[in-house]
Amino acid sequence: MSGRDEQIYDFGGFRLKTEDGTLWRGEDRIAVTQKSIELLTLLVENQGRVVTRNEIIEKIWADTFVDENNLSVTVSMLRKALANTPESANLIETIPRKGYRFNGEVAATPDAQRYSEHEFIRTVIENTQIDDEVTTNAIARLNRRTSRQTLYLAGVAVGIMLLAGILGWSYLRKKDALSSPSSRTLAVLPFRDLSADERGRQFSIGLADSLITKLAGIRGLSVRPMSAVLPFAASQDSPQKIGENLKVETVLDGTIQRAENRLRVSLQLIDTASNQVIWAGSFEEQEQNLFKFQDAFPQNITEALRFKLSGEQQSELARRDTENPEAYRLYLTARYFFSQNRGDSIVKAVELYEQAVKLDDRYALAYTGIGESYIMLGESAFGALPPAEAYQKATVAVQKALSINPNLAEAYMILGNAQIKHEWNIEAGDIAYRKTIALSPNFARVHLLLAWNLIRQSRFEEAEIEMRRAAELNPTSLEIAAESGYPAFFAGDYNKAILLFGQAVEFDKNLISARLSLCRALQHAGRYGEAWAEVEAVEKNVGRGIPLIEMVRGRTLALQGKTTAAQEIYETLVSRRQKGEYISPLYLAILSADLNNREAVFGWLAECYAERNDYLLQLSYAPEFIRLHDDPRYQDLLAKIKPFPPD
Repeated sequence: MSGRDEQIYDFGGFRLKTEDGTLWRGEDRIAVTQKSIELLTLLVENQGRVVTRNEIIEKIWADTFVDENNLSVTVSMLRKALANTPESANLIETIPRKGYRFNGEVAATPDAQRYSEHEFIRTVIENTQIDDEVTTNAIARLNRRTSRQTLYLAGVAVGIMLLAGILGWSYLRKKDALSSPSSRTLAVLPFRDLSADERGRQFSIGLADSLITKLAGIRGLSVRPMSAVLPFAASQDSPQKIGENLKVETVLDGTIQRAENRLRVSLQLIDTASNQVIWAGSFEEQEQNLFKFQDAFPQNITEALRFKLSGEQQSELARRDTENPEAYRLYLTARYFFSQNRGDSIVKAVELYEQAVKLDDRYALAYTGIGESYIMLGESAFGALPPAEAYQKATVAVQKALSINPNLAEAYMILGNAQIKHEWNIEAGDIAYRKTIALSPNFARVHLLLAWNLIRQSRFEEAEIEMRRAAELNPTSLEIAAESGYPAFFAGDYNKAILLFGQAVEFDKNLISARLSLCRALQHAGRYGEAWAEVEAVEKNVGRGIPLIEMVRGRTLALQGKTTAAQEIYETLVSRRQKGEYISPLYLAILSADLNNREAVFGWLAECYAERNDYLLQLSYAPEFIRLHDDPRYQDLLAKIKPFPPD
């Protein structure tokens, strides 16, 4: 904009206000992107003159790495916005191979001279940023009425509405501080690699995941995590259809093309309700200049979504986590391997993260990735590493990350996970989880983890509320669906748990975690035949031999009275452990309990205690060991389970 007073421009039945960047037709505000407003202002201010494409790009997209595709899309959207009155026809003329010219008759007046008292009051109300649709619609209706009523009545009515608006806004701000509801939803689809090689696929998924991490930190924007969008990586469905499946308002769809050492990334931001492209951009750089992609994407997308970011948010969005291009490339590749959610791929991710921090020992996100990976490898449900080893390494990594950047929401979540599962410090973990929510309210997974921490405290109803909150923020999450029944399960309401786990299985019949959870609830409800059917369904999908699934098979056989077959499975797992394979002592303790071998149970529980197995935090109500509550050794073990001092 120029340095002179801000202006109001009237043309063809429209009014453009440069002060607040809005476009009006009569009393109705027209929804257009901020870049469209900037382009329209530039053309209007140069009415009758051809403004070249280069001049437009230099002024509208200064310091942004884009091409003329952005300009073409913005012009198209602007023409649609202006194509509603006879007077507006051909306002923006294309001059082939040159640029554009604005042909309308323009009347310009400084803002300060044009506001009536009524308009000034309306502007004040808008600047309170009331999000409540009912209140906003009421204000619009009031504005139309006041044009036909006396100034006195208008002043009284608007005064009442202004007071209601201020009170409503105050209420919404208080509500936001407590619940932080999402106002916008976005899915970033894995970018499609047009070069169709494995390296390109790794890079495309890693880059999308990196962008998700950046955008997820914006308050008021709920971004689906990589785990939600990854199943659509090879989908042939349209972005609109995928967006509907993911239950989001907008979808970012993109492609990557590699030619020699150059990369071209083309993006489209699509409104799922209208299937309209609301922003598009193409970015081309040398492959070693990946930072320029990282710099350009978030800023363009937030502008397209019309987010007004605070100075702190803008600084955080623009901040680079590393200045080393090779470290950044390793990080992106690590994100790809982590997304595969297998033991071997997560180990590979750790190796890549560690290579990245060797190149840049101030790379906070890479340390966070190391911590996240070790947490997964050490969890009792995963059982790939001894928990004490895994959680200790995770703690060291995330503490390093937080010493570099104390505002990393995900690092606090990982720290809380380690504090609970390694140190058995439920209170410290709760504080870390709530710190994560304060920094990133729309982070669905932390609400899931907070639900589990409430379960550990036997606060089952509160846990169910957090579980629902997680599902609201990410309604397509398979992980959340697979765990949704656990508040009811540990409260002893097995029928409700069966219903919820069954819904997760219907959601995805190949979801192993949901089938195992359903099997567990069926076992404790005494419905052993149905539980066995779930065991067979799991084994048909992934085969035999995985320790967790072998344990589930063994205990289902034992509960059916087939103790010989169950004993054979138990002995095979013990033998594998003796040969050096890591078999969680928790699995062996559970099987021993089902086989009524109390001595073995307490031997294995002692091993669980030594390695700080996180399931011991639920020992007071764990249904697998209910029959042992009368044994003094069990009560002694419960008394010992308390927070460890940090190593």
